[in-house]
Amino acid sequence: MEHGQKQDGFSYYEKRLCILIFLSSLPNTFSPMQSLVTQYTPQHHCALTDVLDEFKTKVRQLAVFNSGELCRFN
Repeated sequence: MEHGQKQDGFSYYEKRLCILIFLSSLPNTFSPMQSLVTQYTPQHHCALTDVLDEFKTKVRQLAVFNSGELCRFN
């Protein structure tokens, strides 16, 4: 049997070619997905005013505790 001749399926050359084509196409799939992920803007935005107010009060308490004097935050 000669080199490259088909038996029951793909020959060695065809297997190698298919693997190379498959491996070279993998990075091409990430480009469209990257633009979908990085450019997506959701319609809903969470209201974080309560969380930010709680954070500011905790920072004030820590500042007073650590320095012994009142620090001002806007």
